[in-house]
Amino acid sequence: MSTNLGQYAQLVAAAGTLIAVGAALIQSWRKRATWEPVEEDLPLLGQKLAGLFVSLAVATLWYRYQANLDSSADFLNAAWILAGALCCFVLLYALLMGVFVFEREIVTGNKKVSKQKIVGGFLLTPAARDSRTKHQVTIQELFRGAAYDADKVWTKFSRAIVKLLMAFSYVGVVFTGTVTLASASIAVMGGDSPTPGSDLATTLSKWNQQAEQAKKSGTIAPKTALPTGLAAARSSFETAWRLSSLDQRKQLSKEQAYKALSSVVGIYRIQESDGSSRSNAIQWADESIKYFEELQDRKWLVEALLDKAAILLDLAQLENTSKDDFLRLSSDGDALVQRASEIAGPEKAGEVLRVASRFYYNLARPKSFRLSDSWDNIYLLQAYKKAKESVAADPGDLKSANQLLRSTMKAAKNPPQDGDVIWGKNLRLAQLGMKKVWEEKGPKILGSNRLSSLNVLGTGTYEAVAREWNDMPARERKASAPALADEIATESLPLLREAETLLQNDELKKAYGFDLYYDIARAHAQRTVMLRVIDKRRAAKEFDEVVVNLGHAREGAKASQLDAAAKDIDHDISFSKLAPAERLRLTGLLRVGGG
Repeated sequence: MSTNLGQYAQLVAAAGTLIAVGAALIQSWRKRATWEPVEEDLPLLGQKLAGLFVSLAVATLWYRYQANLDSSADFLNAAWILAGALCCFVLLYALLMGVFVFEREIVTGNKKVSKQKIVGGFLLTPAARDSRTKHQVTIQELFRGAAYDADKVWTKFSRAIVKLLMAFSYVGVVFTGTVTLASASIAVMGGDSPTPGSDLATTLSKWNQQAEQAKKSGTIAPKTALPTGLAAARSSFETAWRLSSLDQRKQLSKEQAYKALSSVVGIYRIQESDGSSRSNAIQWADESIKYFEELQDRKWLVEALLDKAAILLDLAQLENTSKDDFLRLSSDGDALVQRASEIAGPEKAGEVLRVASRFYYNLARPKSFRLSDSWDNIYLLQAYKKAKESVAADPGDLKSANQLLRSTMKAAKNPPQDGDVIWGKNLRLAQLGMKKVWEEKGPKILGSNRLSSLNVLGTGTYEAVAREWNDMPARERKASAPALADEIATESLPLLREAETLLQNDELKKAYGFDLYYDIARAHAQRTVMLRVIDKRRAAKEFDEVVVNLGHAREGAKASQLDAAAKDIDHDISFSKLAPAERLRLTGLLRVGGG
């Protein structure tokens, strides 16, 4: 016969546990039954202790179940052991009651006689022993002949020992009986409900399958509800994980466990991309870190630390307008990456160094929070150094090459590097390195995943050209102008235009729109400057492209972005070389309310 109680399992468990505790409390405070010894012979202290012990025991059982310290099988085994102990205590109590309990008669009101139970002893007094031998009477008759004076029949010590044994057996009966019922009830709940990790491996496997399918299909996006099956699989895994014990989690494949936890973190990270806390993503990232710390597994702990670092990087981006929060998040992330770098093996060195570079890059941002201002040069050079080390550790990694070019661009234009020709060469080397890796890896990258690399390489290419133009002697510029202008037209702008075509929804436009069109305008501005020494008519047409793209940038820009861009017109390496009238027109276009 099936023991599966289905939806009633929780009810049975709760009812059984409440009955157990209730029975203990009733036993603690009920009056003495007529078949039991009177209170002065066997005090109620034993009953009260039994109630206290039972309450504590049931609370402990419930805690161990909720904390998944024991399985349903453990509780069932405990119930059987306690049931056996109950039988022993019942037999002992019955034996003591049958052998050592006697009756005495007392006169109550209206000359009525009532009987009371009292506890005798196992050792008679010398006088009682002699009297019993002489008169051949029972102990009950001997007790009656002594006018029911117990001290004349039994020694005090023997009576005390019997009372102690009876109290002990009584507490044992109440304790084992009620706790047996509670253990069995909890075992029923454990056996019938999908709790305490019994299905952890199954839910983990299903979640990994669903998450992998969702990643391949690209259906997960901010402000978009998860597919029903995916949401259900994640919820089931989260519940099973929370209700499982560490021992149960240790039975899992480490790789599959990391994959499942990382998928939970990653999907929450996407879902919460508009929020300021990423609370669920951080919670599960911390859970993953804690788990692999418990396992003392260096490889997957590094991965878990990097997952959380990625969340902190998200939170420390420009949309986070609180300077204090920005610095706190950047510092926390830096500490997290430092920890990862201390335990990472050679195979993860490149990734850890790259993430470290990103955090130093964030820490270098101007305290004014206006990107057109000078950056903290110490942090910026540290970001460049870590990015170079990252590329050296993994020369073929696209993300590392991307970060190196990105940090080199910013370092090259920050004082005092902006006047050092060495940094022009550093910029070109970083651009060529990124170009080489992109030509190899780029064709394999699809959709919006191409955006960052397209933007950075496209921007890095025209900035390398602009820096070479700026650093070369004026007499050499006319001869170099055609080739450099052509490089922007054939290598930089096609990448930026491809990135433009990928801005297919509002979220991508919000994230990349202003920066992308602003960079396209800068590329055309640099071409305008170079074409002017060759053909002023072509230069004028090129400037029209500057105006058009700066207008596109203005459409979705924040007031703070427009203000920073307007101030940058007279300082940017490309815009600043335009004619005064051209710069004035662009400044007016960027001013809030301008046209």
